[in-house]
Amino acid sequence: MSQSAFPSGIRRALTALENRILAVLLLFGFGRTLVSGSGLLVALFVLDRLFEPPSVVRLILLLSALIVLGGVAVRYLLKPLRHRPLPRDLAAIWERQHPELGDRFATAVELTQTPPGTSADLLQEVRRQADELTTGLDPKQAVPIGRARRSSLAGMGAVLLLVAATVAFPQQAGLFFARLFGSDQAWPRDTTLVLLAPHLDGQSEAPELIPTSRESFRLEAAYGSVITLRVRAEGVVPDQVVAKGGDFLRTMRPLGGGEFVLRMPPLREDLSLSFQGGDDDDGRPRLRMLPGHPPAVVDWQVQVEPPAYTGRPPENSTMNEFRLPQGSRLVARFQTDRPVALAQAVPVQGAPEILQQDDQGFWVLEADTRRSGEAVVQLEGTDGFRDNRAAVLRWHAMADRPPSLQFLLPATTWSTLAGGQVPILLEAEDDFGLEALLLATGEEAEPKALDFPESARKFRHFQSLILEAAPEDPEGSSFRRLRLRAWARDKAAPEPHQSQADSPWIEVLPPDSFEARLREQMKGVRSLVERLLERVTELESANASKLASLARRIRRDLNGLQGQLEEILLQQIFAGVDQGSAPAVDQLGQLFLEEMPESGEITATLAASQPLLDRSGRILDLSRATLGARQEAAAQLELALREGKDWQPPARQLKLQLQAMLLILQAWEDFQSTVNLLRELLDRQRALYLRTKEASDG
Repeated sequence: MSQSAFPSGIRRALTALENRILAVLLLFGFGRTLVSGSGLLVALFVLDRLFEPPSVVRLILLLSALIVLGGVAVRYLLKPLRHRPLPRDLAAIWERQHPELGDRFATAVELTQTPPGTSADLLQEVRRQADELTTGLDPKQAVPIGRARRSSLAGMGAVLLLVAATVAFPQQAGLFFARLFGSDQAWPRDTTLVLLAPHLDGQSEAPELIPTSRESFRLEAAYGSVITLRVRAEGVVPDQVVAKGGDFLRTMRPLGGGEFVLRMPPLREDLSLSFQGGDDDDGRPRLRMLPGHPPAVVDWQVQVEPPAYTGRPPENSTMNEFRLPQGSRLVARFQTDRPVALAQAVPVQGAPEILQQDDQGFWVLEADTRRSGEAVVQLEGTDGFRDNRAAVLRWHAMADRPPSLQFLLPATTWSTLAGGQVPILLEAEDDFGLEALLLATGEEAEPKALDFPESARKFRHFQSLILEAAPEDPEGSSFRRLRLRAWARDKAAPEPHQSQADSPWIEVLPPDSFEARLREQMKGVRSLVERLLERVTELESANASKLASLARRIRRDLNGLQGQLEEILLQQIFAGVDQGSAPAVDQLGQLFLEEMPESGEITATLAASQPLLDRSGRILDLSRATLGARQEAAAQLELALREGKDWQPPARQLKLQLQAMLLILQAWEDFQSTVNLLRELLDRQRALYLRTKEASDG
C-alpha cells in the first residue's frame, strides 16, 4: 500500500518511524559487523602465532573468515534494507507506544477505502482525528537507540583496540598482515636456525646454495659426494638440532658458538631435509640435495721408475698408493667416461696443477717424489658437475738410508796379549748395495779396502787380527789400548751416503796383568755358580707362589754365566796362551762368517772339534756343563713348574750339575796354582841366573 494515500500527518509519522527503525538497525548491524570482524582478525592472529600454518592454510582461514564476516554483514546490514516494515506494522508500533491513539491510527492506515456497510463520514472523522494526533508523536521514543548505540560503541572500541595494538606493535602487526595475505615471512622466535654454506669433501670452496623460496635452498653435487651440513642457531642456542627428511632423521653434532654440523652419507639420491631446534620448529630452513654425475676415471695406469742406483726395473701398476725410493719417477695416466671441461691435480701442499692430455688421449699426472705426498684428481664435466675426489695418487718416498755398519766382534772391551789375535767380525748392509768398505786396524793406520761381491746388499767380513808387540816394547810388558774404525759407502745419487763405526776398546795387557784379569774373571764365575747353587737350595723352602719366579731367575743367571764363560774362552783361545788353540781359531772363523752365534753355539762348536788343552780346556768343560744345565735340568724345572708337575727331580739334578761345575772350578784352580808355582820357580831361576851373570861379568 502506497503511503501517498494517507493524510500528510499520518504519512509523515510513518516515514519518520520507518527511517528511525532503519537507522537503528543499521547502527546495530554496523557495530555487530565491526565486533565480528575484529574477533575474526584476533582469531586469525592467534591461530597464526600459535601454529604458524603454511601459506595455503592461512589463505583458506582468511577466506573462511571473510565468508563468516560476509554472513554477519548480510544478516545485520543487508536484510534490514531488503525487508522494509509495512505501514500496518509501523502503525502497530505507534499504537503500542501511544495508547491514546485508541486504534484510530491503525484504523486510518488499514482502511484507506470505505468498506461496504461502513459509514464514509465516520471513517473520514477517524482519519481526521488520527491525523490531528500525529503532531505529538516522537519516533525516538517509539524506537530507542540504546542497544544499537552499545553495539556500535563496542564495534568502534574493538577497532580502536586493534588500531592501538597495531600502533604499539607495528612490526608484529605488519608481519601478521603480510603473512595473512600469503607471505612466507616467519614470526620472530627465541631460536632462529640459519643454514650455512656446507662443506664438500675434497673441495676447498663451499658449494653454492641456490635459494628457491624463503629459507628453502637447493644444492647440486656430484653423485657419491660426501657433504657436511652446517647450521647456526641464533638467539637461544638449543641443546640439539635435528635434520629430518622422509625416513631420514639425524641429530646434528654441536661445535660450540651455536654451530651444528652433520656429515651426510654419500649422496646417491634426491634428498630433502628440514631442520628443527629449540622453538624454531616450522621446518625451516629447508634443503634439497640433488646428485649429478660428473666424469669418472677409467683405465687408470701408473708407471714407477726407480733411480738407476737401486737396480730395480721399471714397473706398471693399477694401484693408487706406492712406497718407492726417493727420486723415483711416478707417472699416472687415465681416461674418463665423459667429456671433461677441467681436470686438475690438487696436492696436499701447493697450488693445483692443470692436467693435460697426451697424444693417445690419456690425462697425465706426474708426481714429485722428492718427498712423500698425495695428489687428488678433480674432474669437472661440460655440464658443470664436478667430482672433487675422482682419484687419489698417494706415494711414500723412502729416503735412502746410510749403510748399516757395526762390529759384531769384539762386542765388548777385549783383552789380549802382545802377539795374540783379536777376532774382527764386521757386518755392513745397505738397501740398494754397497760401493766401498774400508777398515783401519788402528787409530793411525791407513784404511784398507775390503773385498766383497759387487753391489752386495749385505756383507760380513771376518779376520783374526794379530797384534804384534810394539817396536819399543818387544817383550810386550807395557799396557796399550786401541780401537778399529770402519767406513761403508753406498751408491745413492746424487751424493752417496757414508757410515762410520768404531769397535770396542782392545786392550793389550802384559802377561801378569792378563793372568790377573783371568783370575778375577774366574772368581766372578765361581761366585755366580755358588749363588745359583744357593737359589736351587732355596727352592726347597720357598713358597709355592715364588717357585716359578725363582726358576726363571735361575734360567736367566745360567744364560748370563754361559755368555761370560764363552767370552773368557774366546779371549783365552785367540790370545794363544794355551796349546792347540790354532785349529779352534780357524773353526770359529767359519762359524762367525755363517752367522753371529747365539749363546751356547760357540761351546757346542768347540766341543765337537779337536779337544782344547790346558786352561782353555778347563773353561770349555765348565761352559759345556753350563750349557747342559741350561738345556736339561733348568729347562725341565721351569717346564714342570709351569705345567704343575713334580719339580723336585729336575731341581735335584740341577743341584748335582752345579756341584759338578764347582768341582771343575776346583780343578781349574788347582791347575792354575800349579802354573803359578812353576812360573814362580822360573822367575827365581831367571833371577838367580841374572845375578850369577852379573857377578861373573864384574
